[in-house]
Amino acid sequence: MQVSTETLLTDLSRLEESLGRTPTANDVIRDSDHSVNTYYKRFGHQWSAVVRSYEDWKESGELPPEPEPFDWRSLHGNESTHIR
Repeated sequence: MQVSTETLLTDLSRLEESLGRTPTANDVIRDSDHSVNTYYKRFGHQWSAVVRSYEDWKESGELPPEPEPFDWRSLHGNESTHIR
């Protein structure tokens, strides 16, 4: 089951309220309802990208677009390129 972007951002907001500051990746690891890897997969593989998305959401009230599901079949490519 995929967690919505709104759920992730709301969880960061909850953490921010309880901490009195913007949560760090370690705060998420320790106290979030979701894995820090879920945040990285959604917003980018650096915590600064997660914070930037969170700050943008707080300022604008607009959610970033939901990611497209990854199609693992796209990794298979052309049969002639496979090493046997």
